[in-house]
Amino acid sequence: PIADPLLKPHLAELERVIQPGMLSLTWTSMNIEAYLHAFHAELMRFDDLVAKVKDIVENRLLRNLDTVRRLQLITLPVDESFSLDKFVSMQEKHIAEQQAVMVAKNIEVEEGVQDLLALILDYSFTYVDAKPDPADVQRLQAHFSRLMHEAVMECTRASLAAIQRRISARVSTGAFLMNERPFFDVNVELQVPTVVMSPPLSEIQEAINHCSRAVLGCSKSLKMWDAEEASSSAKSVYEVVSKDRETVRVVLLLTGAIEGAKRQVHEYLQTFDKYNFLFHDDKAAAYDAFMAKAPTLEDFECELKKYVAIENEIANVPEKHTIGALSLETAPMKMALKEESQAWKSQYAENLHLQARAELEEITQWINEMTRFLKREVTDLEDVRTAMQYLAQIREKESTLDMIFGPIEEKYALLSCYEVSVPKEETDTVTDLGYSWKKLKKISDDMTERLRSMQSGFRQGLVKNVKIFAVDVVQFRNDFEANGPKVPGLPPMDAYERLRRFQRLYQERARRYEAYNAGEVLFGLPETTYPELEVTKSELELLEKLYGLYTTVLETVTD
Repeated sequence: PIADPLLKPHLAELERVIQPGMLSLTWTSMNIEAYLHAFHAELMRFDDLVAKVKDIVENRLLRNLDTVRRLQLITLPVDESFSLDKFVSMQEKHIAEQQAVMVAKNIEVEEGVQDLLALILDYSFTYVDAKPDPADVQRLQAHFSRLMHEAVMECTRASLAAIQRRISARVSTGAFLMNERPFFDVNVELQVPTVVMSPPLSEIQEAINHCSRAVLGCSKSLKMWDAEEASSSAKSVYEVVSKDRETVRVVLLLTGAIEGAKRQVHEYLQTFDKYNFLFHDDKAAAYDAFMAKAPTLEDFECELKKYVAIENEIANVPEKHTIGALSLETAPMKMALKEESQAWKSQYAENLHLQARAELEEITQWINEMTRFLKREVTDLEDVRTAMQYLAQIREKESTLDMIFGPIEEKYALLSCYEVSVPKEETDTVTDLGYSWKKLKKISDDMTERLRSMQSGFRQGLVKNVKIFAVDVVQFRNDFEANGPKVPGLPPMDAYERLRRFQRLYQERARRYEAYNAGEVLFGLPETTYPELEVTKSELELLEKLYGLYTTVLETVTD
């Protein structure tokens, strides 16, 4: 219909060819054949024009306009989520491709209009001296120009509305199936001192704004048909689209598309605040305070259970949490929190391990020392006394064996239960504790039998040596009185030298006294006393003090 006014001269030409048949020709006219030939020729020419006009309008104008109208300037798969970078790059690429299609279709429509006008205007007239009205030509151009603007506007609105629908989509959960996946994949990460989203909501909103601006900017490259192509200030279709109220409304809605999810995201992130102590508190200070309470093994186990429970609780946090168009990926945050929890658990486990290892080394070292000592040859009374001491220690230790082995085994069992790495040598040593004790007990029993068999000989020798020692003590006392430091008239330095000599002699006899006295106790004999040795000891101590004072005064005066 829009082309009808332009075809008025053409219809007039056709009517002029038909006119003789309606006014002047009769059945007896001689030129009927010529008339019919001219009529059919003009009718066919006009019909060909109409067919070509119709073809251009339908296939080159309306079809391209419909293609532009249905263009999706963005790609929004319903079964896929995107990272922010992927979303931006994908949309930029798609928008650039669709913009190129839009520009091409705009050129095709413009060229189609020009070809349509050329077809109509180049029509030759024989009987009519008339041309299509220039106003009708401009009206046709304006009509298709307006249709192109409307197609671009409709396509832009639809694309912006599609973004809004996709971002604002409510994802069904529970007993209903998901129709659309969340639009953005966002990581929930631990960035000390808090748990945050990466990328943040502000960057997501900026990406949406960038996408909407790119959609709106597609029409910037479409120049108005009546503008000079070479002019840098030529008016573009963008100026028309960007002033459309409905388009502006959708763009404004998109600028706050993520705002509604902000509160829900904040509330969700707050659910992880209960783990803040894992990275806020001082591990060393907390452990020192724990140890200050003299914790039992049960206290250690309670702490280890606490952190194992935290690890399990973190592991049970869903890998994905959906809030509107956001799919929150919790894996990075879960990994970081798990590492922090393991660090706390390791602190208690490692310190418990150090404590258990120290206790294990202490008891194994004692068993090894006892074994080594009891394997020595017994050759004199001193060896007997030493062996008896070791046997007494073993008997004493045997009564508390469960109190020593039990806590060690329980500590290592606890470490194994909570999968703490312990060297194989240590676990083997713990396993062999009972066997090592049995070996030591066997050696001690053998030593006891040997001492019983040797008892008679050592006892007789002890009685004999005690008698000899009693005589030696009397002789030592007499020598001390006759030649010791108490002899009248001795110069001080000579007396001091004698004091030193008799102190050495006394030490030898004191050691023998201790050995013989221990032997008498060992064999149940009466303990022999040596008054002379006691008196000599007292006098040597007094003389040591006297000559020590003398030496000090002498050195002071000399200085």
